[in-house]
Amino acid sequence: LGIEDPGLWPDMDSVFTLAQHIFCAVFLLELILRLALWKWTFFYSTKWEILNMLDFVIVLIACIDLYVIRYLSLGQQSNFIMVRIVPMARTIRIIRVLRALRVFRTLEAFDKLRVLLSTVAASFLALFWSMVLLFIAMLMGSVCLCQLVAPYMESGSLQDDTIIWLHKYYGTAVRSIWTLFELTLSGGWPNYARPLVEDVGIEFAFFFVFYVSTVVFAMTRIITALFLKETLAIASNDAEMVIREKQREKRAITGKLLDVFAAADATGDGAITWEEFEPLLEHAEVMSYLALLEIDTHDAHELFEQLDHGDGQVSPEEFVQGALRLRGSARTRDIISILHHVEAMQAYMYTMDSKINAIQGDIHCLSS
Repeated sequence: LGIEDPGLWPDMDSVFTLAQHIFCAVFLLELILRLALWKWTFFYSTKWEILNMLDFVIVLIACIDLYVIRYLSLGQQSNFIMVRIVPMARTIRIIRVLRALRVFRTLEAFDKLRVLLSTVAASFLALFWSMVLLFIAMLMGSVCLCQLVAPYMESGSLQDDTIIWLHKYYGTAVRSIWTLFELTLSGGWPNYARPLVEDVGIEFAFFFVFYVSTVVFAMTRIITALFLKETLAIASNDAEMVIREKQREKRAITGKLLDVFAAADATGDGAITWEEFEPLLEHAEVMSYLALLEIDTHDAHELFEQLDHGDGQVSPEEFVQGALRLRGSARTRDIISILHHVEAMQAYMYTMDSKINAIQGDIHCLSS
């Protein structure tokens, strides 16, 4: 990663060379085992085919670096290889850390980081056009400043220090646009505007009021808002993250419901009866939590019957599953399902009624 200093550690080169051979052998053995297992499907038809090809290229470069290039002695060509190719090969091997991106898709702790990376990847085109728009605004501003500053620099009415400062920051188109770039994105625009307003002319205040208001303030914040909107959209469409959020919410609600169940189970036998359940609903804290879950507690006996499966007792599983089924929109879906079943039963009864009427008609005919 830098220039070696053998004075600090005399055997440093030997130790690191040995470590390179060990790591290269481990990576090469890993690659051979994966190729033996997956064969040609290692390069396609897998979930990580791009990273697999990246691994193959990096291990190949590491082997060439250690066992081919390092032992070449071809005069001037060898010097070129050692000066140009070897550092480049070592730098490419650092790309191997991209394999850590696999962790972002599997570990729950990296959900937010995965959303940020997805946002950056999805917003690259928007970022490009945003920078194009900012560059156009900065280019127009820099041209205006060059035209405004040039007469003052040529008049000779300013002090030498002021002229030197003007030439340093606004003397040419390239310097002016670089100054506008720093002024726009660094947040330190007063350092570039105040000397012009105070030492050169008050008319520059009108330019900076307009530029800061429209570009530094309005345009950059609109771009930031668009990126924030993109981030929220990607986060809401990230199926894995939505599933994990739902699972976390369900675990939290389940834990609270089990706490409520434990408080109601006065006997500690792992089940609550109507005699244990009724006084539970008299606690204001329990009522508030059940109301937060959108569970109707006005008819306590009906609520217990909905939780009970017919044995007069409610187990922890019945309590949690019943409470989750009765909360909010889940209860609405159950009602809709019941309505569908009622409609099906009603249609079946109409069919039965028509068949009974037909049988009665046949019986009447036979009897007559």
